[in-house]
Amino acid sequence: MMWSMIASAITGIVLGTFFVLAWRRSVGWICPSQFWNTLHQITGEMLRVDATAELLQLYRRLFACVARYIAGNFIGLVIGLLPVVLLFYIVVPEVNTYRDREMRIVEVYPANVATLSQNGLELNRHHDAERSLYDLGKIQEGALNVNSTHIILDKLHAKTGICWSYWYCALLESFGFDLVELENAPTSETSYIVMRPDRSKYSLFWPMLNDIESLFLVAFLVTNILVFVADKRSSV
Repeated sequence: MMWSMIASAITGIVLGTFFVLAWRRSVGWICPSQFWNTLHQITGEMLRVDATAELLQLYRRLFACVARYIAGNFIGLVIGLLPVVLLFYIVVPEVNTYRDREMRIVEVYPANVATLSQNGLELNRHHDAERSLYDLGKIQEGALNVNSTHIILDKLHAKTGICWSYWYCALLESFGFDLVELENAPTSETSYIVMRPDRSKYSLFWPMLNDIESLFLVAFLVTNILVFVADKRSSV
């Protein structure tokens, strides 16, 4: 547990540093560092020019300058975020599968909207009014019951998202949930239901992110800010 948290924090720091440096270098390489001065110069000349031909020439310079700046930022974002995307969609699912292989406790979120059962009998639920926690033991298969809707699941330990709204389905899929899409809403109390092994103790963004995912994100964002400020000062 502790080693996975430490590894998550270190990975967030490394990729956070890489993101800022890749973004700054891409912008500086594609777009001149004096972008804002050039932009101010061109707009100032526009106010003093009367000839149509000269004005069109200034507009072309303005468009080229802004286009280079946008392209530099876009390429920097792609290069900087590519390792993060690969990490979240290739490495993290494998790590979570390994960590959760023997997890007994799963949470159904939001609380008190759905129940877990097997052969018509509700599974062992913890006595917690604010959360729906179930002790699966060695049970692998069962059903998620939402009012009169029964959803058969063959992997109760999996990170599963149940949705019936396009936007919520897209959101859950972006967070790496295994989707079960319903045509009709089984309840009016929520627009989605998620079920995953309980790793909420150290997570700031549960249930979308578990402990190591949440720690990585915080380390990544904090490092972004610190490295950006340090790199900005060193370039002044």
